[in-house]
Amino acid sequence: REQMDVRCALSQARVLACKDALVAMGVASGRIAVSWAVGGEDRLTLSAEASRESVLPEGALSLLGPECALGTVRDGRSEPLDVYAGALKYGGAYVVHVPDTLAIGGCRASRLFRVDGDEHSIDLPLRRKTSPVHLVVRAAHPDGHWAARLPFPTPIRLVVRHKALGIAVEELFHRGPPGSCEWRATLRQDELFVGETYALQVEGTDGVQSVERETHSFLVAPVPPPYPGATPQPQELLLHLQRASRPLTVRLVNPFPTSHWAACLPVPNGVPLALVHEGNAALREVAREVAFDGLARLPALDVFVGETYTVKVPETALNDAAEQQTAITSVANGTVDVGVIRA
Repeated sequence: REQMDVRCALSQARVLACKDALVAMGVASGRIAVSWAVGGEDRLTLSAEASRESVLPEGALSLLGPECALGTVRDGRSEPLDVYAGALKYGGAYVVHVPDTLAIGGCRASRLFRVDGDEHSIDLPLRRKTSPVHLVVRAAHPDGHWAARLPFPTPIRLVVRHKALGIAVEELFHRGPPGSCEWRATLRQDELFVGETYALQVEGTDGVQSVERETHSFLVAPVPPPYPGATPQPQELLLHLQRASRPLTVRLVNPFPTSHWAACLPVPNGVPLALVHEGNAALREVAREVAFDGLARLPALDVFVGETYTVKVPETALNDAAEQQTAITSVANGTVDVGVIRA
């Protein structure tokens, strides 16, 4: 008998504790009916009075009865619940809630409704989960290439758009630090919904473009925490930026004024020249060419917009040494004149 008394006391304490928790959450005590029985079923029932106006407080759902019906809503369409399959009892009070998934979480349960023969329309607001994303921007050139250590031109404007809707959700601007060839930033987590695809675009920036030319797409994936209660590690997004380049034409010209008799002499043929990048580090020769008929065309491979170069003409048997510095811009005509005096 002592064991029966203990089990009865435990059942009573368990049910009354659940009732006290619901009352503390704001549910009126008069709406809660409780019963318990040793070896039977403990019950805690919410009355359906004013059910159309009743909203469950946060956390109360875990104290109610088990799930009695499951369903799936596809593409936001209305889906009727089958109340005739025996799962929902006539006269009973129920709530509908959306359980947590990888993409949805923390949704409030619906208002209480009573199965009474009337049609009930239930709207459930969904709370989309978001996930942190860290952006790492690096040069597209491999580590062994001399241009991999070139600092990014500034400012760089990046726009994050929802790919399907085309709506811009965030803009980022990179303005330094000077000399930086890597850029790290954290995207706004409240705009990045799990399971959605976004496009990262370089817009209105001279001198750089993404390797994909126009957009870099990424899917926001769920990032589970390493252990319960821990902060999840952010998803890392790597974006390679490619320096914009353009071909350069070198034109050798006679530097004498038109009043000098030698101004009419043509520049010699077969003049060698070199293109040297003027950087913070040691000067680097990036191209060699030979000028014929006063022209030499250098390919765009290593001629980057926003950088400064010097065209160097060495001394030969036909000409004196000469050089000319030029800055490569996106609006320049791509031609530099170098005055060469005949030897």
